[in-house]
Amino acid sequence: MNQQQKEEANRGEMLPREKLRQGLDMKPHEYIAVLLGTGMKGKSVFELSREIYDKYGSLSSLFRKSHEDLINEFKGIGEAKALMLEAAFKLSLAMFKEVSEQMTMDNADCVYQYMCTRRWEEFDQEHVYVIMLNTKIKLIRCEMISKGTLTEAIIHPREVFRPAIQYGAHSIILVHNHPSGDPTPSRADNEMTKCIDEASKIIGIELRDHIIIGLPTKEREKNYYSYKRAFKL
Repeated sequence: MNQQQKEEANRGEMLPREKLRQGLDMKPHEYIAVLLGTGMKGKSVFELSREIYDKYGSLSSLFRKSHEDLINEFKGIGEAKALMLEAAFKLSLAMFKEVSEQMTMDNADCVYQYMCTRRWEEFDQEHVYVIMLNTKIKLIRCEMISKGTLTEAIIHPREVFRPAIQYGAHSIILVHNHPSGDPTPSRADNEMTKCIDEASKIIGIELRDHIIIGLPTKEREKNYYSYKRAFKL
């Protein structure tokens, strides 16, 4: 036990690894401390883990960082520690994606969490995805169908419903991002949603929702707009 650990223990604070062993509730930075294992010269593992978490302010922001990002943004973090964190992030995202494929996509939160496995902050254009669902509202397939400009996604109903018909979808959810980070719908978004909704009634494949994804902030980890939640579908 190093000096920092002794000080934590003397203050009656249980070490993260011991809390994990006992199945107790832990804070995000404590899980990071367990993964890191040790600190660095002049900084304990507890200080380092808090610094890493506090810099990004949310797990969803942190989990999208690559090991190169961590090495560049934290002086003293070597490749071994950075790769350990990236591996943990990717494993958790892979597990969530696996679980999501069996989830019932019946609300905007589920869809948002599933779509957050993508690194939206790297997209400088609007990307449009169609999520295809079966009669039990479970995922059949998710496919990117369009890549637009910085401020607008150009899409036609045929591009939306072609894969939905091909894979026998009972209903769909439309998802696209706003590179600006603000998910507030534009006039073009409203017009596109109305057009797709009208086409869905003719084709017979329900448009369950249209979700616009922004970027998480320190104040708000979830940052999206749901037309269904806003009572516009």
